Parts: sequence; C-alpha cells; structure tokens
Amino acid sequence: MTSRDDVVGRLTLASGHPWGPTRSGLTAEAVAMADELGDDQLAVDARLALAEARHRGNEEWKGLAPFVWLLARLDKRPDLFDADRLRRLGWAYERAVPAAADNPAVSIAQVRELEAGLRKFFRFLGGSTHAIHSSLLHAAIMLGLEEEAAAQAAALRSTAHDGAGRAGRAGRAARADGEGRDPLREIEWANIHEDWETAVTAAAPVLDRRVDGDDQPYAVQSEALLPLLALGHSQAAWDAHVYSYRRLRFAPNVMSYLGKHLEYLALSGRAARGLRIMRSFVGRANEAQSARALMDLLSGAVLVLRESEREGRGAEPLDTGVPSVAAWCPGPGIGAGTPLNVARPLFEEWACHIAARYDARNGNSAVSTRLSKGLAREPFIRADAIVGRHARAGARTGAAEQARPAERSPGAERVAPAEEVRPTRRTRRAEQARRAERARSTGRSGRAGLVAVPEGAGSAEALERRSRLENPDDTIIIERILDPVAPEGAGSAEAQERRSRLRKPDDTIIIERALDSEEPEGSGPAGSPEEPRALEEEPSETGPEAPEEPLPAGRPGPAGRPLPAEGGRGPGDAPERTAEVRVLRRAGNAEEPDQTGDVEEILRSWGRSGRADKARPTPAEPANLPDRIGSEAPGSSAGPEDVGPAEGPGAAGGSHRAQGTAGAVPAPVVAVRPGTEQDDDGPRPSAVEPLPLSDEPYPGVDLRAPSPVGDAGGLLRRLEIELRRPGQTIEHAFLITQAMRLGLVPDPDQVGPELVRAARSLRCTVADREGDYERAIDELAHLRAHLTGVAHPLRLIELDLEALQVGSKDDALHDRTTARTRADQLAHAKELAEQLTAMAEPLLDAPAGHQAELVDAYRSATAMVRVLSDHDDHQGAAEFLELARLIVPHVADFIEPHDGALDDQLTLLEAGALLARGDVRGACALADAVLRRYDPCPVVLAEAGRSVLVRALMSLGETERAVTQSRELLNIHLSMGLEELAGPLFGSLATALGTSGRLLEAAEVLETALVAGVPSALADELRRTLISVMEQLDEAEGVRDNCLIVAESALKRGETERGADYLLRAASASEKLGESARASHMFERAAELVDTSDNAGRVRCARHLRRAGRAAVAESADLMAPARPDEARALMSRAWDLIESVPDSRKYSRAVELGDWHDDMAWILWRIGEHAEALDHCKRSFACYVSAKDRGTAAHPLTLMALIHAEMGDDGAAREDIDRVRRLLGHQRWEGHPALARVTSLEESLDKAS
Repeated sequence: MTSRDDVVGRLTLASGHPWGPTRSGLTAEAVAMADELGDDQLAVDARLALAEARHRGNEEWKGLAPFVWLLARLDKRPDLFDADRLRRLGWAYERAVPAAADNPAVSIAQVRELEAGLRKFFRFLGGSTHAIHSSLLHAAIMLGLEEEAAAQAAALRSTAHDGAGRAGRAGRAARADGEGRDPLREIEWANIHEDWETAVTAAAPVLDRRVDGDDQPYAVQSEALLPLLALGHSQAAWDAHVYSYRRLRFAPNVMSYLGKHLEYLALSGRAARGLRIMRSFVGRANEAQSARALMDLLSGAVLVLRESEREGRGAEPLDTGVPSVAAWCPGPGIGAGTPLNVARPLFEEWACHIAARYDARNGNSAVSTRLSKGLAREPFIRADAIVGRHARAGARTGAAEQARPAERSPGAERVAPAEEVRPTRRTRRAEQARRAERARSTGRSGRAGLVAVPEGAGSAEALERRSRLENPDDTIIIERILDPVAPEGAGSAEAQERRSRLRKPDDTIIIERALDSEEPEGSGPAGSPEEPRALEEEPSETGPEAPEEPLPAGRPGPAGRPLPAEGGRGPGDAPERTAEVRVLRRAGNAEEPDQTGDVEEILRSWGRSGRADKARPTPAEPANLPDRIGSEAPGSSAGPEDVGPAEGPGAAGGSHRAQGTAGAVPAPVVAVRPGTEQDDDGPRPSAVEPLPLSDEPYPGVDLRAPSPVGDAGGLLRRLEIELRRPGQTIEHAFLITQAMRLGLVPDPDQVGPELVRAARSLRCTVADREGDYERAIDELAHLRAHLTGVAHPLRLIELDLEALQVGSKDDALHDRTTARTRADQLAHAKELAEQLTAMAEPLLDAPAGHQAELVDAYRSATAMVRVLSDHDDHQGAAEFLELARLIVPHVADFIEPHDGALDDQLTLLEAGALLARGDVRGACALADAVLRRYDPCPVVLAEAGRSVLVRALMSLGETERAVTQSRELLNIHLSMGLEELAGPLFGSLATALGTSGRLLEAAEVLETALVAGVPSALADELRRTLISVMEQLDEAEGVRDNCLIVAESALKRGETERGADYLLRAASASEKLGESARASHMFERAAELVDTSDNAGRVRCARHLRRAGRAAVAESADLMAPARPDEARALMSRAWDLIESVPDSRKYSRAVELGDWHDDMAWILWRIGEHAEALDHCKRSFACYVSAKDRGTAAHPLTLMALIHAEMGDDGAAREDIDRVRRLLGHQRWEGHPALARVTSLEESLDKAS
C-alpha cells in the first residue's frame, strides 16, 4: 500500500539526481503514486516538481502536460496553492508560452490562449510584469509579429524583474543582486535587428557575474557570442564560448544552445573547432527539445560546413550519422560517410523545411527570412587571420635577404656563470673564439636568399610591433595551419607551396586568454587529524599534541607538494618535467643543397635536446598502515596504496574518518619545473629582484619552411647532409616531421650503404618522438654497430651520450628512475667525458684538415653539457661549454645563417645549464639577449630561447608570462607545420594555464591536443594532467573516461600500481555520477591488482573491497540497477579475512581498521533495511574507536545509530543517541564536526514529526 511517506521519499530521491531522464522518471513515479493515494496536495507538489524537471531535463514539451493539469486544479482548488506553490507555478507559466510558440504544430489560437492565461495569472499574483513581457516577446518573435514584438521589447525594458517567477538559487540571487531585468529576450530581439551594442549592454551583467545555479548565464552567454564578435570583442566572445560550452556540453539541454556556438565558431574563423564539436553532437539531433532548437543547430552546422569547405575540407566524410527527427520535422537521414560538401545542402534544406512550418502556421515569412539572413552571414574573422602574429610576420615579405644580428642592448652581454670555473688554457682560447666568432657573424650578411627581412630597413616589423602595443590582444590563438587557403600577403607563394604538400587541415586549436573565472583550485584537507585522546579526558585548550612525524595525504607532487588523497587513491601523475622541444626549420628555399652531391663535404647538425628526469623525492609513509610497507623508490609511481586511509590521513591509531571528508579532493595542477637542485654556495633566484626582461615585445620570427619532401630517398639524402652539420637546424626538424606525417621511414636494410646512417638515425629519432624509447635505444645500438670501425670514435661518443639521454627518459616513463640509476648514468657520462677530452684537445692543437672530426667533437661536447647538467654536474657542464666554444671558430661556417650564429646557439645552451643549477636570472638574461639580437629571429633561436624563458618563469611563479611564452612556442610550431613535434608544448602551456588558475583554458588545450593526435606515451602524460584539471572543474564524466583510458594503458605496460590508482579515481568519479554498480566493479578490480603478500597490501586491498561493498548498495542513477546486498556482504567478508589477523604496529591501529570495517558494514546493512544487524555493527564500530581513543571518528557510528532508531520509530533511543554524540563532542575543538550538524538536523525532524 502506497503511503504519503513513499511519495515524499520518491520526490526526495529524485531531487538528489541531476536534471535529466532519471530525475524526470523518478518524479513521474511520484506523480503516479500521489494519484493512486488520492492526496491532492501531494499531486500538486509532485506535478510542480515534474514540470520543472521536464523543462530543465531537455523535455520542455512534455512539461506542458503537468502544467495544464496544474492550471485546471488551480481553478477548482485554489486552496491547494500557497504563495510558494503559486511562485513555482508562475515559473512554469513563464516557460509554457515560449515552449508552445517554439512548436509550429501549436496553432496561433492556442498560443494566444496561453498568453491570455499568463496575463491573468500574473495580474492575480501582482508585482512586476517583466516575466510576462519576456515570454510574450519570444512568442511574438516566433510568430513573426514584428510590431507586437517591438512593443513587448519596449515594455520589457521598462519593467524590473522581481524574481517572483524564478525558482531556486538563481531567483534568490537575482533578487538579492537587484538585477533589473532578464536580458535573454532583449539580446534575442537585438540580435534579430543586428543591434549589437544593445545586445552586449543587456548581456554585460550576466557576463560579468557568471552566476551559477540556473540555465540563464549559459543561455545569455550563448546569445551574446554573435554581438560580441560583431563588435570586435573577440576575447570576451571566446571567454563566453569556453565558459558556457564546457559547462553545457554534458547538460541535458545542450542542444538548445549548441547552434549559437557553432554559428560563433564558423564566423570567428574557427571552423575546424566548430566541425569537431558539430561531429560530436549532430548525431544527437533527435534530442533537440524544440523545433527552434533543431533549426538553430542545423543552421549553425551549415555555417560550419560552409567554412570547412572554404578551407578545402569538403571531401572529408561527416563521420557521424544524423537521424531523421520525426517529432519536429523529418530529415533526410544523413549517413556518416556523406562528404561535408554533400551534407551541407542537406542540412540547409532541412532547416528551411522547419522554417517553412513556422511560416505556414504564422501566415508570414519572418522565420524563413531570418534563417536566410543568418545563413548568408559572412565571417567576421577569417581563418587565416588567427594563425598567430609570428606567422603573419614571417609571411609578409618576399625579400630574400640575410637575417642580420641586431646591436646588443646595454646590459645584454652574456652573464658569467656564478660558479667559479677553474682557469685552463681553454678559458683563454674560448675568449679568443668568442671575439673571432662575433667578428665573423657580423660579416656574414653577404649571403642572400635565405631569410626574408622587411623592406625599408625593418619598418614593417616596427609597424607590427607598434600595432601590437597599441591594440593589445591577449588572446592566445593557436591554429593548426595545415591547409589554410587564404593568401598570406607578400611571400605567399612559399606558403602555398607548403600548403600543397601538407595533409588536410585538422582540428583548429584555439586557446584564448584568461576567463577571469573564479574556479576553485584543488586543495588538500584542511589539516592533519588531531592525535586521538582518551574518551574519558577532555583535551586541553591548546589541542592535542601533533604526531611525531607528519603524515601527508599522499605522495609528494611534481613540485614537491603533497597531493591530497581520498578513498584509498593517490593523486594523478602530473607531468614530471617540462619537455624541452627544440623546433628547428630551414628558413627559405633559395639555396637548396644538391641532394645528389658529396655529403661528406658538408658537416652535420643538431645536437640532441631534452632533459633527463630528476629523481623524484621519496614519498613519506602513509598513515595507519603496517610497518612492513616500504617506501616506493624515488621516481616511482605512487599508486593508491601510497595514500593511506580511505578518506584522508590519520595519526597512528586514528581513523581516516575523523575529518568527515565526503568526497575526493582533486590534485592541483602544479607547475612543471626544471630541477632546481643547487650547490650550497650556488646562486638562488630572488623573489624580490626583478627579472632582466624587458616588456618590449620580441622581434618577429622568420617562418618560411624548407622545400617539400619528394620521396624517402630524397629525404634520407637531405637528412644525411643535416647530420653532418654542427648545431641545430630547422631543416632537420622539418625532415623528421615530414617522415612522421608521410610515413617515410624506410628500412635501413633496404637503402644504399651511404644512407644507412641517415635511415638508422631517422628511425631512432621517430621512435624517440613517439615515446618508444626502447625501440630508440635499439636503433642507436644498431647505428653504433654500423659505425664502429668506420666513423671517428668521437661520433660513437655522441651516440653513447644520446643513448644515455633516451635511457633516462625510458626510466622515467616506467618509474625506474632512482638515485642509483642516476649515479650510474653520471659515472658512465664521466667516462665518456674523459675520452672526449683526450680526443678533442689534439684536434684543437692542429685543426687543419680535421673539420669533420671537430664537428663530431662539437656535437659530443654539447650533448655532454646536457647530460652533465641534467645530472647536476654543473662544473663539468661548464667545462664542456668552454670546449664547445673553442671548437666554434673551426666549424661555424658549416651552419647556415638562417639557423642563427653557432655562438648564439651555444649561448642558449649555456642558459639552459644556468637554469638547471638555479641561476634563473642569468638564464633569463642570456635568453633575452639572444632573442633581441635578430630581427626577424631564426626559428632555432626563438624556440630555444623561449623554452628557457618558459621554464625560468614557471620556476619563479611568473605564470602569466610563462603562458605568453608557451603560447608563442606553440604558435611557432604550428605555424611552421611542425605539429608532430608540438605535443609536449601543449602540456607545458596547459600546465602554465592551470597553475595560473585558468583551468578551463588548460582543459581546452589538453583536449585539443589529444583529439589532434599525439604519440601514445605523450598522450598518457597529457591525459593525466587533464584528469587533474577536470577534477578541479568537477567534470566527473570526463574524469571517469580519461582515468579508464590511462588505467588500461598502464596495465598493458605492466604498471599495476598506476593502473589501480586510476581505476580508483575512475570509480570515485562514477560514484559522483550515480553509477554505483560500475563504481563497485572498478573498486573490486583495483583491489584485485593489489599485491597481498604483506600486511600493508592486505590492508589496502581490504579498503578497496570495502568501498566496492558500499558502492554495491549505494543509490544509483540507473533506476534499473538494483542494489546487490549479497555481493556487498561477500566483498565485506573478503575484506574482513584480509585484515582480521594484521597486528598493530607503529603506524597502524588494528582497532581503528576494524572499527572502519564495522562502520562500513553498518552503513551497508542500513541501506538494505537490516536495521537490527546494522545497530549491532554500529555498537562494535563505536567500541573499536573508543579503544583507540578516537572521539572524532567514534561519533560516526553513534550518528548512524540515531538515524536507524528514528527510522524504526524509536524516538527515545534516537534522542539518547543524539545526546551521546553531543557529549562525546562537547569540547569546543569539535565545533563544526559534521556529526553535530547531522544530529541537529535529525533532532529537528523528530521535533517536527512529534
């Protein structure tokens, strides 16, 4: 027999779910139950809830049925509607009129009848008529009544919104803020007449406040996109798009707003992003809650498809099937394989058919006219206008002049290393070499045809810099310019040549500047739990003594901070290092080398870049685990077993429940910093002294690309030339990118003997870039074997150093980096250093005829600098910098001028070495001087210099400036067509954005990189960072999906702990989403991955099983997923068997662990209605906590006992339990304990019921 409590319980259950089908379904069940019971008051309340649930849950049209019932009941039984119920009915009335007008099947007469009822209802309520005019304005727009709409718009502007019709927190906020009017309809009307200023003015309050809790902010932001764009406020438009789209994309009513976002992206030059979003949603066209929403979606899609065709992508498939939507207007049923240029007219015809239905009802052509006007609108910003200012600077001129070093500014001389370097004959030679190289570099400007410089002695560059200062646009714009079709001004022939050989354009990557959002950063628990004390004694006023050792919540993060933990899981592994990517290119095609010539006459280039990982600190031991648990080796992954108790840290003998945490605290996005280990007497960065960096923008960058690659043979011949140059070259990077993109990686056994070295080197570099370090090491071994006995031993030393660097990255990837492995690597490097010194000194004494060997010596010396610097041998690194400088005069002519002077490349290598030893100011001064020395700056130097600045700025917490430089690095890569090498830079930019609090932008950067495609190893790293960002943004669905991907990837590599860690995080996210059954299975799977050979493993496994047991009976969003009590009991039994025999130890309390088990078991039994058994476990849990002298945790089972007694109808026992909780937590230090709030709420319920 259904009771009133059953109906109330169902409504309460529904209110705990987010808006959507589940909530609507539960509320509909409550309606049916109320009707069966015959309780008119409950029937009214249930239908009020259903009308709101239908509207907010993307079932707007279905919300009219309960609304009509409510109107009829109001006429018959007005006594059933108090003030609050009338307010809620008014909210439904406001939405009923627009919903009817949005449906062309509803006649004008029916709409007019609703309008008359709306006026009558609000006259009855009294107060402002603002809501009436808002609804009537939209209805007039959809009916095509221009004069009536204009009158309603004027009335709307003249009336204030009193919030009477608005439900929930948003309505209260509107009234509290004194919000004058609802801007949505004003913006809609202004947009129709292209009155952009009025639209932006109306939207301004919402755009500034970004109020949460209602659809209005996202609807207003969506409507405001076009006027913001039309007025030139591109930054504000992008902010509104990113903020609202990320919040709406998982919302049930996303289809209502998506068309506006597609329109904005198409008209702002971002069709590639629009196409990606359209493909994600257009297959769900049947979810559109009105014909208007469907028409908007289709029209936005048409604009995106039109712009995609203009960018040369018309032949691409749609990639998603589009169903026919019979509810509003049958569509053509477009298949996934339909080309974009075929799909566009089909979408357009479909939209026109919907508009025709409105016209037929309205008796006018207003809707069709508006649709045609919108479809004919041209972009406000062209796609080629957002390729980055460096791309525009590099493509502006066609002049083929040599880039010349600019005069050095005062104070821009190289900063001497702070460490004292032993004077040697190299010191004197080095100074002589520097002077000679400077004289040589100033005299090399006679070579022409390599780098374009602006006409008029750089006046165009000066004009661009001035324009950037006069029109500051902090927009971060990163476009994949794989196939831009628009001309790029002078010099566009080269750009067109590059476009002709590149693949189809991929996703646009657009990341714009700060949203000024107030997204909360993730933070750890408020503090460590206090030392438990005897229950018989009250604590002193000063509080309990702290534990002897700090007990952090999790392992230290990448920056040395402990990351919070919850539920037995560790934090995600953010990127442990900044990936240093030296992006290089050949600037110009005027003097292409003869690919069939004697490559032995040309010296090789490009020393390896990238840092080996520093050993990460050893995690502190987690709390309340048996003594036998060992610390992970430095650098190893901290899995879920590292984090101690399930809900937070606890002191020895204290429970993880003492703080009462209820949810996971997301790991913060931390700065990716270079190693900052310093000698005791080494320099340290100053937090007060300003950096030696000017606010003047850096000169532009020359971005002309090398000539296209014809075939594998031609690529290898060009690569062989580059392998015999000193220093870094853009040609080498371009060839590697082309090989990866076009699949031109031939088998070394299938090429001629003169190209074997190039083929092996290519395969090694490609494997390295793809994160397949083991394969890269194998290729190096094959190459070394091939060169042994043929090449000079100096070349073999370079290969050995490269193998050391790749091996370090492989160790880091698989968490094998330890102090011992680093010491072994350093010892090997020093052996190679002795050999290098012994071979190089004689060559310097008699350099004539030994240029090839000197090139090998230079490359080996620079590689040695990187290896020694990465392993903290800064003195050794400084010595080999000197050696490299001594070699420079003998090999400098073999580096092309468009790659920058070899001396300047070495200066930037020195800047990186200074940064590694902690001299941040010195590193910045060197990088800044080199970047300002050229106008335009060679790409090689621009990349290396900005890489140094990014790492330096991040180490000092200058995150906004780091964002700027990271953006420029990524812009240069993408503008040069080096997408395959740009992956790590996405992570660096996202880290800088996240650290500066710009989490939405960080998520956009990471998601775009993953969609664009990056090597699997890098994808895992980017995805782990994305997970941390999404946890802070509370995007549980994204957290769950990405955690599962990372977990499966880790398990395939045999990384069990990391796999279990991310399974736990995925399970926690599933719990938030109400996916209880799925969460339970993931918790259980994580438990099965734990090694239970020792006590620590057994305890951890038991904790995961307990969480699985709780999830097995927890409330689920899936109405068809019943609780599984038998499974929960079995899981708890397995957990008991694991911990029953684990003894006490210094950091582990058996009593607390057993208390936690009984507490969980009591909760499970209470959930399945076994009250008597649940009470028994509550008592056992309380006794365990009492024996451990843990007051804070002992309050939890008492609170549950009170609730159970109340549900059993034993009010006296419940009140007694409430009193026991208050006595237990009577001291002032327990003020704010969650148990006190719970028993207070329960007591109020008991008082009300009695």
